[in-house]
Amino acid sequence: MNRVRYLVKLQRVLCAVVGTSVFAFSIFGCDAEPRDAEEPDVKGEEATRVVLITLDTMRFDTLAGAEGRPTPMPLLDAWSKRGLVMTRHYAASSTTQPTHASLLTGLHPWQHGVSRNGQVLDARFDTLAEVFGSAGYRTGAVVSSFPLHRHFGYEQGFERFDDAFDIRMTLEWSGARVPGGAFYSLARSITDKALAMVDALEGSRQFLWFHYFDLHEPYGDLAAPNQVVRLAEVYQRIEAGDDDAAGRLELARQRYEADARKLDRELDRLLTRLTSDAGEVATHVVVVSDHGEAFGEEGSIGHGKRLSEALIRVPCFVLSPSVEPGRVDVPVGSVDLPVTLLSLAQLEVEASSPMVVAGRDLTGPLSEDRSVFGMRRTFASTFHELRLDGARHALPDPVFYIADRSGVSIGNRDETFRRAPVLSPPDQRDAPHLAVSDEARARNQALFEAFARDLESAGQDVELDDQTRAALEALGYVQ
Repeated sequence: MNRVRYLVKLQRVLCAVVGTSVFAFSIFGCDAEPRDAEEPDVKGEEATRVVLITLDTMRFDTLAGAEGRPTPMPLLDAWSKRGLVMTRHYAASSTTQPTHASLLTGLHPWQHGVSRNGQVLDARFDTLAEVFGSAGYRTGAVVSSFPLHRHFGYEQGFERFDDAFDIRMTLEWSGARVPGGAFYSLARSITDKALAMVDALEGSRQFLWFHYFDLHEPYGDLAAPNQVVRLAEVYQRIEAGDDDAAGRLELARQRYEADARKLDRELDRLLTRLTSDAGEVATHVVVVSDHGEAFGEEGSIGHGKRLSEALIRVPCFVLSPSVEPGRVDVPVGSVDLPVTLLSLAQLEVEASSPMVVAGRDLTGPLSEDRSVFGMRRTFASTFHELRLDGARHALPDPVFYIADRSGVSIGNRDETFRRAPVLSPPDQRDAPHLAVSDEARARNQALFEAFARDLESAGQDVELDDQTRAALEALGYVQ
């Protein structure tokens, strides 16, 4: 670890000792204000820009279109067809913070320890920004909602980190104080900030991260701010036995798609700028969602509570002058993206680095027999999910998944079931459950038990213990 990265980590540790309040971050200079790079640019090398764009709460069919529903994002769909599309990309979790922690570290939630919202990404784990920074890249990020605020550790390694939000919503979230109640910003503001950062960030090599929150509830705040729909309204109607609960949920879906159409234009504006100087700067872009959203699939609403196709299968594509347009149809996941971004930049990372242990470069050859893993968020206490049937269903904890060529297996150390692969975009129909053989059940539950054991000591050791490694190898799961 070089001196710059050591000082950044030491600074974050001091902040943690002082206190976890967001207002304590000004002490010891913990406000992550822009600073000059302490490592010089490498002269004589091709100018390179690497960009990660994360789209909160974006379903797979929001980009690909669904049965009876054309895509509400034709501009972004056109961009994706110019690149390499991942048709079976699975998010590390169906919740924002765990997935983003995996996208930035290359680790599974049971390794980096962020298994639910409100937890802080430990400063001991290297992030993409730190790795790029140590290679002489200038780094910057613009995030659009409080879950990715510096309070939770997502600014780690960035020279410039913009987490100032415009829209007031709440003074507290997941046990943390929200400064001024400003919880999120909409797409136009984020794109304006992103474009300004692209133009202002100096250096011949840059790593940038831009995050958009617009598809998250409340639905309609981007397209129809005076006609928003909130999940609380749907839940209230369900609890009251209102026959129009399903109608309100359909209206929520319509508002969601209206927001997607507006977001489409802002993303087109950003991507147009990023590719406008292609003759001067080799620009590599990865666009991905952190999780989807349920509008009645399996009786569920929102996200974070299930591992259905609508929640964990999400859009992902790569735009790069070094990658031929096409599609990857084998399962891939969030932990594959850090090593992919580093590969696009032609940065070599030690094979033993936690950043690349779990993932594989998606621009290279991939085994058809590979598996990817993830988990549903955890809860501090037993959680009862209110579903469309009006009943509250107790959710077991923890719950993991394995996505492979034959489908998605979901469960824990006590039970497992399998769904068939959904080759078309997810829709309102429930995915069929398949019978699981005794052999498959035993090997899945053994692997889930290994993940659960790692989760119990999450953050203490990112290396696979011997028992977990043996389970992976013996059960034939290829990372």
